[in-house]
Amino acid sequence: MQIPRVMQCKSTRENTKEELWLRQTILPVNQKATGVIIHRMAVPGSNEATSAEISGDRLMLNARNQKGDLKARIVAISADGGACWNNQFYDEMLPDPVCQGSILNIGEYNGKSILAFSNPADTADRNNLTLRFSYDDGESWDHTILIDKTADIKKKDSYTAYSDIVSMSHGRIGILYERDNYSEIVFKTVKPKSKY
Repeated sequence: MQIPRVMQCKSTRENTKEELWLRQTILPVNQKATGVIIHRMAVPGSNEATSAEISGDRLMLNARNQKGDLKARIVAISADGGACWNNQFYDEMLPDPVCQGSILNIGEYNGKSILAFSNPADTADRNNLTLRFSYDDGESWDHTILIDKTADIKKKDSYTAYSDIVSMSHGRIGILYERDNYSEIVFKTVKPKSKY
């Protein structure tokens, strides 16, 4: 199955007697899309997901853990364009205070996808906005760039929050994010060290 070039993720809240869980919905956004792919993730609590295509025509979903019991991102891998999520896990290499994050495929290295990922990399506060890079389909995140943070104890609970990233010309990455208790929207560009 060919993965559409643009994907939109949607979370749907559902209540059961046992617990609250969220259904991740992948919406292909192209002219040939004929339907919606829906599959319940086995890891409960996934919310505000973002996705990226990785090598082997696979799709990676990266979501916050709304439950907050483990302060790490929830990751799921699909080999069929999002119809089934075969591999689902908490990625403890990506700490998260229960906040939105952003993932983007920015190229290829040795046959694997290069991924960029941004979030407030802190388990307690929405602080420490970090841009991470993986050169192996998200199996490791060996390069990081600190984008913004504060040491001010009065501001650090929501100093850097939601972010979005975009690939720009000349190998640069743009990052748009909320700062200072949601009072500012900031845009910065960075150029990661090239490994390829």
